[in-house]
Amino acid sequence: MKKLFTFLTALFLASATFAQQGPTGSIPNAGFENWQTKTGFGMTGPYTYDMPRDWKLGFASEYISLFMKPSIGKAPNSLAGTFALKLSSTPDTIGADLEATFPLGPNNRPDGFTGQFQTSGVVTDMDDYGQALVFMTKWNGTKRDTIGFGMGELSSSPGAFSPFSTPIQYMNSSMPDTAIIYLLYFPDEANTHVLVDNLSFIYLLGTKKETASASQLKLFPNPVTEKATLTFNAQKAGKGTLIIRDMVGKEVKKLPVADVNAGANTIPVQTADLKKGIYTITLQTEKETQTLRFLKQ
Repeated sequence: MKKLFTFLTALFLASATFAQQGPTGSIPNAGFENWQTKTGFGMTGPYTYDMPRDWKLGFASEYISLFMKPSIGKAPNSLAGTFALKLSSTPDTIGADLEATFPLGPNNRPDGFTGQFQTSGVVTDMDDYGQALVFMTKWNGTKRDTIGFGMGELSSSPGAFSPFSTPIQYMNSSMPDTAIIYLLYFPDEANTHVLVDNLSFIYLLGTKKETASASQLKLFPNPVTEKATLTFNAQKAGKGTLIIRDMVGKEVKKLPVADVNAGANTIPVQTADLKKGIYTITLQTEKETQTLRFLKQ
């Protein structure tokens, strides 16, 4: 059910027109620390619920709110700060969705989207859980075009926060002007929930917030699939070490580099065993340490 709902959601968001909101260039209220009380009127009378500022109900929760209180709220057990977002599934509401639309500002083209999540409950379908969608859009003068898309799976992570990440796949070389983030949770199981916290964009080398001068390392191709080639310049000959870490800083691969030449160097890197996501690769030599980010698809 969730996969069909996600597909319909993507079609709807890709073709809809959105009002801009939130601070330019950053995800509004990304840590879900700022909240407001909203009111509604359902079949049993008036109700109130907590809503993160700069966010709004998704179209499914908007429809649900006509009949009953949407199952969106704040949770005190956050990864950082005071609160996290809580999307719940009840026998009545089935699930919940939330949306944020905001301008990106000039020359802002994120390469990935990441955050932290925690689930609850016993699931019967491990693929039927929450998802985090991100859309990059651009106004063409008459309508808004979707030029980039990413989807992160909030698969089962009971009892502790875990990271999710997704690369943003662009359809052309245009620069987006507006981003839409859509969080949804419509599992088969009632009386369960997902917590979401610490959302952020990821920028690879040479894009906004990180410039080519930050490192002499170059990885081709990037994003990677099964293997890549790392090139770099070294100040002196010697030995080195390559370390690959995941998005939370955990070391996932460590490779000795027996021969580092003074000047230009080329090293093959096997990436087939890495899971999809965002990584950093660090070269450590006697004289220097260089790091860059890359995507595994």
